Amino acid sequence: MFMLGTILPSLMAEWRITTVEAGVFSSHGLFGMMIGVLVFGPLADKFGRKKVILICTVIFSVFTFIGLCR
Repeated sequence: MFMLGTILPSLMAEWRITTVEAGVFSSHGLFGMMIGVLVFGPLADKFGRKKVILICTVIFSVFTFIGLCR
């Protein structure tokens, strides 16, 4: 999210998106991070951080692949 603020103007120009769409994009990212912290933080305390990091990496990879295939 730190880098998003830096690269967002370039993305808006290249992808031809409006400021509203860029705001929604940023908000979804923050909302996803909030859900991730609330769900996976306690799971990491219970099952171990390495296992949960691996699970999160797999989940991220699957959803990235699904997004690319659309």
